[in-house]
Amino acid sequence: MNVNFYQFLSLIDYLLYGSLIIVTALILHWLMGADIKIRVAHYRYRMRIKRQQLQKSESSMPKSPWFRHLYQLFAIRTATADAMTVYGFLVVEAFLFVSVFLLVAIRLEDAVLALLFGTITMVIPYLYLTVTARTIRNEVGSKVHEIVQTLIHSYSATRGDMYAALTMTHHSLKEKELKKVLARLISDLQTAHDEETLREVVEFFIFTTGSSWGMRLGNIILKSYVYQENVTTALLTLQQQMITHQKMLEEEKADASDVSLQAGLAIFLFPISLLGANYITNPQNWWVLQFREPVAFGSFVITLLLVLISGLIGYIVRKPRHDL
Repeated sequence: MNVNFYQFLSLIDYLLYGSLIIVTALILHWLMGADIKIRVAHYRYRMRIKRQQLQKSESSMPKSPWFRHLYQLFAIRTATADAMTVYGFLVVEAFLFVSVFLLVAIRLEDAVLALLFGTITMVIPYLYLTVTARTIRNEVGSKVHEIVQTLIHSYSATRGDMYAALTMTHHSLKEKELKKVLARLISDLQTAHDEETLREVVEFFIFTTGSSWGMRLGNIILKSYVYQENVTTALLTLQQQMITHQKMLEEEKADASDVSLQAGLAIFLFPISLLGANYITNPQNWWVLQFREPVAFGSFVITLLLVLISGLIGYIVRKPRHDL
């Protein structure tokens, strides 16, 4: 009876604490809700202003192709990416390399292995950016034909006004990722102040689509927007070629599945081989033999690197191509 009574009291305690938390949250929302909404609105306004400033200053970025490539990897993920984002990434990369290099050099007393491990650690964030960007590009690239199809009708309806046609196409599309890409393209075209900036805007659109179809579509948009040329024939030709080559691309997907399967097999066998090594080395300490011996540890890291590269290649190949 006493046990049930104490359980009842505990339940009452939980209910009272829960009620106190809920009442406190409601009071805070009543007192601070309006202020929070105002602050959120101000934050969004500042982000819009910052976006416009970044678009105006984008042309002042370093012209290095490598720097531009890193910027595009970030810009495809977030609209607030700028030159400072790339500089920050390079600082982090340098810090990772130096830290790992020093740790391994002190631990193993081998400059070559230290250089290898530092390089591997430094490359991993870049590989992550590349894989995530490629995922977005494949998603957009697989839907380029929808943009082309809708843009043809919009371009005809607006009597050759490319900007109005892009705006109409944006409203007509239903895919969230496509609408996001076109919304950014339209916004960047509107704020571009010279032909060089326009070319950079279209270049980023081409990068986002990740296909030769996107490249041709970007060049068509640039030709119409800058030189006011009628591109109806070019759009129709592009659409027809995309339809014709679709069957050939389907055949390539079957060949790519074999490479992807082999890469997956390597990832599957690697941990199994470690378990087998652990079993074979008994009664000796496998951990000491594998991770305390410099040669064995170096072989493990190199094998792991090759397995990761194999998995990355399999992932890339597994993603279907959308052009020829």
